[in-house]
Amino acid sequence: MLAAIQPACAFTEGGKTSDDATPGKSPAIHKDNKASSNGDSLLKWVIEEGGYWNPKQILRYENDDEQTGLFGVFALEAIQEEEVLARIPWSAVIYVDDDDDAPEENRFASCSLVQRLQQELDKGNLSHYKYYTQALRQTAQDHYHLLPAHWSAQGRALLEKVLGRKNSTGSSSSNGKMTTSTTTLPPRDMFLRDFEWKHKCSGAAQEEGSIISPEATLLVMTHGEDFGMVPLTDRYNSRGGSYTGAYFVNDAEVNSDIIALEIRALRDIPRGEQIFTDYHDYGLIGTPELLRDYGFVESYPQLYIFHDQRIAFKVEEVVRVVDEEEEDEDYEEEHEEEEEDEPVYLQVKWKRQIDNEWYMLPKMEKFETRNFIVQFLHTEYQRLQQVCAMEESDEVVLFEPEHTKNETDGDVKNPQGKALRAEEAPASNRQHEIETTAKLCSDMTRAIRAALLDLGLTAQNMDGGSSNNHNPHSCRQKDDGSSAGATQSTGENDLCGHDSSPSESMLVET
Repeated sequence: MLAAIQPACAFTEGGKTSDDATPGKSPAIHKDNKASSNGDSLLKWVIEEGGYWNPKQILRYENDDEQTGLFGVFALEAIQEEEVLARIPWSAVIYVDDDDDAPEENRFASCSLVQRLQQELDKGNLSHYKYYTQALRQTAQDHYHLLPAHWSAQGRALLEKVLGRKNSTGSSSSNGKMTTSTTTLPPRDMFLRDFEWKHKCSGAAQEEGSIISPEATLLVMTHGEDFGMVPLTDRYNSRGGSYTGAYFVNDAEVNSDIIALEIRALRDIPRGEQIFTDYHDYGLIGTPELLRDYGFVESYPQLYIFHDQRIAFKVEEVVRVVDEEEEDEDYEEEHEEEEEDEPVYLQVKWKRQIDNEWYMLPKMEKFETRNFIVQFLHTEYQRLQQVCAMEESDEVVLFEPEHTKNETDGDVKNPQGKALRAEEAPASNRQHEIETTAKLCSDMTRAIRAALLDLGLTAQNMDGGSSNNHNPHSCRQKDDGSSAGATQSTGENDLCGHDSSPSESMLVET
């Protein structure tokens, strides 16, 4: 069986500036923070350039004693809401200095920022930004293989099997390697085959005659802000919901000609807690998109955006609370093997709007539309159940060394552009591909099941065991011809009728 295992590491990228952030007044900060640089050469350089690092936080591993787990930012002592965590000056930011034209609002509008970064990478130790470019090069070298676009051909095939390959066309770009592929589940372009900006910028010639490396394109795509490459932002890992503890404020909101970006505490942060930002703040980014863009499957809460069906929902783990009357010997004996905080179900919150895009609330739609949504989700749920239950022998077949070049996708390449044969891919990379795909498969199955239960489909119908004559995809019908559905947290509610309201039948998060 495919085991759902949390990847040991993630291609962590800096959180994005939230356009709707409403920062409060910044408290007084410490002026002397040289001792807070944590032995990190890049951090020391940013401070020397006029930046700031709050000494109440520290860079360390999740399990510091064993030097294992994710490397991130942790609170050394309690931090108050709106307290400044870091300031990054313009002198530490790699950006396009264009006197003639207004700054681009989207770094994917052209290859300008990629070209600018390549210039600094080519300078090596002579670059003013050498501590930053060295850190970026190391990050790309260590983590490029985490991105599905850089997986082995076998790894991509396994992941595409989970997402459900709908069709494939033979259209190709000038290099003959770019194809178009569509999957039934998000994201739309998991392997970035149709990302024209990526193909345009990678390998493009600069005015000086040098060639833009895939490394520079990858770094701008994963580590760039729209206005430039900003150091230290990637030190904060991502986790949404109540776990998010920090947000970014750009120079316009900081109102400073010196500071390009400020990082502030979103809420009170207790001592010892890891400080997370939320990558979902940057556009139409759901859990599958995070895997595509940053190489990891996030922990709960998770967000799923079904673009073609125009629905989106967040799923959060709800932890069982034991009532005093349940705490008897019979209850303890029955649940003695359960973990203390084991969640009993996923709570679904339907999204009405994400980044100026509007989505349907299924229970508010006409019967035909709701029934179509339920049918789609149920079909995918049943397919995922089969895919996630693959035998170990299937894994071995999918991951046998490949002795011929994959004609569709070409060889796997490292950031410097050197082709790697599939059989040369390290075993650790293959293990990451299997584990990450298994986790996504398991999490998507759970999420879709929770959504179907929230939409009123019974567990019996969901698993294909219905004994009645109704369509197993359909809403349940009462004898009088009216309709009713049930969720995990409520009793009867009107799923197929026209008079239900969000407050009664579904949780909606705008």
